[in-house]
Amino acid sequence: SDDNKTSNSTYVEMIDQNMVQDPMDNIITDDFTDTLKKAFTVLSRSEMEVFHGFYLEDLSVNDLMKRYDRKVGTVLSLMHRARNKMMAYFDENYK
Repeated sequence: SDDNKTSNSTYVEMIDQNMVQDPMDNIITDDFTDTLKKAFTVLSRSEMEVFHGFYLEDLSVNDLMKRYDRKVGTVLSLMHRARNKMMAYFDENYK
């Protein structure tokens, strides 16, 4: 939805800025970044925050609990839903 695209734009911008370490990787990274941007549209803001923090910022579940003032069960549930949505998106769009 448009709300997810808008609310997740900060995370997508961070990916754009942090993904490229070697200029030779630009072509692959651009394709990968575009793919991630599309996939992220299926996540809610809360799912995106947890997914981004865990997988792209390498934060622990404890760190995520503190950052977002959430209980461990909530963080784990959000991670689980985000992973399932991302896997479903890739299964559906990139077979």
